[in-house]
Amino acid sequence: MKRVLEPLAHVPGVRRALLISHDGMPIVSLTPESSAGSNTQGTPWHDSADDSEAFAGLALGWLAEVQRVLDPMSWTVPVRLVLRAARGTLVLVVCERMVLSVELDPGMAAEELRLPTAAVLGRLERTLRSKSQPKVPAAESSEEIPGIFPGVATISIDQETTAPAPSAGPNNSTENNSTESEVA
Repeated sequence: MKRVLEPLAHVPGVRRALLISHDGMPIVSLTPESSAGSNTQGTPWHDSADDSEAFAGLALGWLAEVQRVLDPMSWTVPVRLVLRAARGTLVLVVCERMVLSVELDPGMAAEELRLPTAAVLGRLERTLRSKSQPKVPAAESSEEIPGIFPGVATISIDQETTAPAPSAGPNNSTENNSTESEVA
């Protein structure tokens, strides 16, 4: 998952990118320094680098407050939240399985981060989907597409049907059904 978050951590102006579970526990936390491999401790305000748990708790606490306010109004929970402050901006993107939190420097606009966060979320969903899908052996998979009713046999277009031919009665003569006309 760190490889999925690395492009987001390298965007200029991103101070920290963090994946948080819905119960408030940090899954992955990357700063530009940590993804580059240097050993710097914390942010310019001398916070410890282990503040990921506190930051995750702060972010999800704020998300819970927003949800609590919106519930009585019967509004849906927003997918993207932005909190601007004097020391930076916090962007939360709520996904089905987790929350992506990005901390920005004071000079960066949160709108500049829409495309990189969408790319990270797309990669993340593809990664999680590929890990969660069961592997089906090739011998068990069939090439035939099931019909509307899986237990009922269906007739494919390639098979010949054995439907009875219409009878040639007085009104249904097949002799005069030619498309050619004779000119005398």
